[in-house]
Amino acid sequence: MRLSQFGAIHSLLYTDRADVYRTEPIFDPITGSTNNAERDTPVIKDLMCRLSYGRPDYATKNPNPVEPVEAAGRLFCAAGVDIKAGDKIVTRRTDGGVAYAVVTMYAGEPQRYPSHTEIELRESGVA
Repeated sequence: MRLSQFGAIHSLLYTDRADVYRTEPIFDPITGSTNNAERDTPVIKDLMCRLSYGRPDYATKNPNPVEPVEAAGRLFCAAGVDIKAGDKIVTRRTDGGVAYAVVTMYAGEPQRYPSHTEIELRESGVA
């Protein structure tokens, strides 16, 4: 049995859309070098995917409102997608073409399978 055949079945679950950005140094044509500034360059637009994520309930564990928060997630998408560790992924969950949730996270090392790709995601912020 070829597992790559299950990719079409997985794609039925891809109800979210994502844009993938890769941070690259900015090249200065005048000096001929790259400076310390970086920019997010779009790599993929409107990637069909499925985001699974959760946010731990820090309010009950720590009453300090400026405590750093780590939310974790996992992105599921088609096999062979060009996503690398460190890429910024902006995922939109929509209903009838209207986005009701937008989540920005950063990719860990992708786990590639014959049928799909899974990417561990992290989001840093302040509670």
